[in-house]
Amino acid sequence: MASSTRIHWFELGVASVLELMFLVLLLPGILWAGNRTMKIYNKLNYRPGWAPAAVVFGIAWVIVVVCMAAAYTLVRLQGEWEAGVNLAALVLFALTLIPLIIWTAVFQRSLGWSTFVVLIALVLAIITTWLFFTIDRHHHHGGGGGGGGDGDSRTFAIAAGILLLPLDLWLLFALILSTVLWWSNWDFDSSATCKRIRFEESGNAQRQFN
Repeated sequence: MASSTRIHWFELGVASVLELMFLVLLLPGILWAGNRTMKIYNKLNYRPGWAPAAVVFGIAWVIVVVCMAAAYTLVRLQGEWEAGVNLAALVLFALTLIPLIIWTAVFQRSLGWSTFVVLIALVLAIITTWLFFTIDRHHHHGGGGGGGGDGDSRTFAIAAGILLLPLDLWLLFALILSTVLWWSNWDFDSSATCKRIRFEESGNAQRQFN
């Protein structure tokens, strides 16, 4: 009983952290950080013809985050934390969010390191997607019971996995694009460009205040 209570509170803690992370993930597409990142993107010396316009990133990112939130919700609704399977999947899901959250800050400093961050995010996202798809299968392999609820649980797991596929595809595209940008702009100084943009922003703000 005490063990189940500890698992319950740990699950609530993981859920709270994840929900906070979702809010942080949405901020770059809405506030100045994402805008500044897109300004750096627009100032790159070279971009391939198939590279999307800056505004596309914000729209695509909101769609991806909404799908991620829906997938997370479906996994949470399945419960069964005592089995440890769903909880493990959500913990890995939380780890996947970390490189996504720090990418904006890293991109503003280095194209190379931001490409590495996208690679880490993609690997974690693929593993998490596989775990979401196989949650119910793992549980029953460990000794779950049968019944009509099993089919519903399996449907939830498949739906959760499908909802993570946009993240996988977006990160794969982002990795290809980021690699091309890094290779084609090897002498581009993201950090110096970011400082110039900040200086321009502060100058504009001061002129508006005056």
